[in-house]
Amino acid sequence: MTTDSVFAIFSTTKAITGTACLQLVEGKLDLDAPAKTYAPAIGKLQVIEGSR
Repeated sequence: MTTDSVFAIFSTTKAITGTACLQLVEGKLDLDAPAKTYAPAIGKLQVIEGSR
């Protein structure tokens, strides 16, 4: 295996992402914090209300 080896992981990305999130919850990620704390662009999005 070299640093430029390519692997087909397909749907394994969900498990990898979930594991990474759980590790972050143990120290750096606050699940009760607003999303804009971690991704400031989310705080600038507008929401359409009453579109019916």
